[in-house]
Amino acid sequence: MSASPQEKLLAYAFRALSRRALTEAELRERLGRRAALLGEDAADHIGAVLARVQELGYQDDAQVAQSEGRRTGVGSFRIGQKLRQRGVSRELIEGALQERDPEAEVADAVRQLSRRWATFERKRPARQRLCVAGPPGLSQQRYSRRTRGSGRRQGRRGALILRPARLTLGQRFSRRSAAW
Repeated sequence: MSASPQEKLLAYAFRALSRRALTEAELRERLGRRAALLGEDAADHIGAVLARVQELGYQDDAQVAQSEGRRTGVGSFRIGQKLRQRGVSRELIEGALQERDPEAEVADAVRQLSRRWATFERKRPARQRLCVAGPPGLSQQRYSRRTRGSGRRQGRRGALILRPARLTLGQRFSRRSAAW
């Protein structure tokens, strides 16, 4: 006995949600593609399937926004971009971003910059590595430029790039000048 198009779409929705938390927009898009494969009358059931999945608590945009907002290693700007791309409403995005602790984000950025220091050191030009005069390693200007670029790629903006850069810059160059 063959299952109805609505039952097939519901089973597909459960399989899709078992792999990854999807937003309503993402799930609607996937159900639309599946409905196109099932036939023309299957598209009429997408709304009912979405309502049923949400009623059972398997799909919730607020939950997706909160879990994305708790991510570490990326800045608020990138999280906001990602949630907009995934079709989450502006109110839920703002709520998720307001829950982020700015001090924890700065500490995370400092931790990442400290880890990246060795990479920045290896990328200095050969003439600087062979130079006998002056302190070894990166200049403050070059380090500052690289940390700003790294922060932007991680989705950080403004003070969330500059403050961690100044903190790690001060730590690195005060140690170097003391050793020099």
